[in-house]
Amino acid sequence: MKNKYKYIAVEDEPLQLANLVDTLNMRLDLEFLDSFDNAEEAYEFLTANDLPKPDLMFLDMQLPEVNGLQFLEAIKLVEPKPKVIITTAFEDYAIPSYQYDVSGYVVKPLESAKLNKAIDKAIKDIGRSNNSNGNNIQTIKVAEKPSLFIKVESRMIKLFHEEVIFMEGANVNVKIVTGTEEFLTRSTLRKMIDKLPKKQFMRIHDSYIINLKYLKGYASNFSQADLKFRDISIPIGKKYRDSFKHKMLEE
Repeated sequence: MKNKYKYIAVEDEPLQLANLVDTLNMRLDLEFLDSFDNAEEAYEFLTANDLPKPDLMFLDMQLPEVNGLQFLEAIKLVEPKPKVIITTAFEDYAIPSYQYDVSGYVVKPLESAKLNKAIDKAIKDIGRSNNSNGNNIQTIKVAEKPSLFIKVESRMIKLFHEEVIFMEGANVNVKIVTGTEEFLTRSTLRKMIDKLPKKQFMRIHDSYIINLKYLKGYASNFSQADLKFRDISIPIGKKYRDSFKHKMLEE
C-alpha cells in the first residue's frame, strides 16, 4: 500500500474548513493531521520538535491577526516545510504568494477538480524534492531550536526560548524581556505559559513567568526569585510558592 500524504489546514471559517476536509477525505492518498484557525498556532505546530510533520498544508489567506502572506514569510526557513496549496476567496494574493514557492492556488468556492489538480502537482513536487535529496551523498539536518511566535504591532516575531528571560503580564498585554530587547504583544500569561515547556519556564506570580535558565537564586522563604539579568528580583506570589519550592527541591 502506498504511503499517505499527511496534511494540515489553516482556515478560520468552520464551514469552509468542513467543506475542505470533506473533499480531501475522498482521496485515499491523504491523511488529516490537524487544523488551525490562526497562523500562530499553525506556526507552533510546524516548528514543534515532537509533533508529526505534514507533507501538505492548505492555507487560507484571510486569517485573524496575521494574513497568509505574513505566515508564509514566517515559515520561509522552517524545515521540513510542507508543500503549500492556497485556498482563498481572493485572487489578489496569487502573484505575491508564488515568491514562496507554493504548489497551488485555488479560489473559493472550491471545486474538486481544481483542488485535486493542485494536490497532484504538490505530490509531484514532493517526489522531485525526495529524488533531489536522494542524490546527495550526505544530508545534514540541523534541528530547529525551540521558539515562540508572537505578534508585535503588525509584525510576527520569532523568539527562541533560550532568549526569553522573563515575561510580565498586565491586562491583555505581555512584555517579553530578552537580553537585548523588550517586546510587547497582545496576549495573557495564561496563554503564554501553555505554549512554553514546563521544564524551562515557570509562572511564579500572577504577573510574571520566568525562564529557569536565568534563575540565580531565591529567598529562603520562597518569596522572591533573583535573575541573572541586571540584578532583577521578581516576587513569588503566595499561591505559587509551594509549586516553586517543589520545583527547587527537585533540582
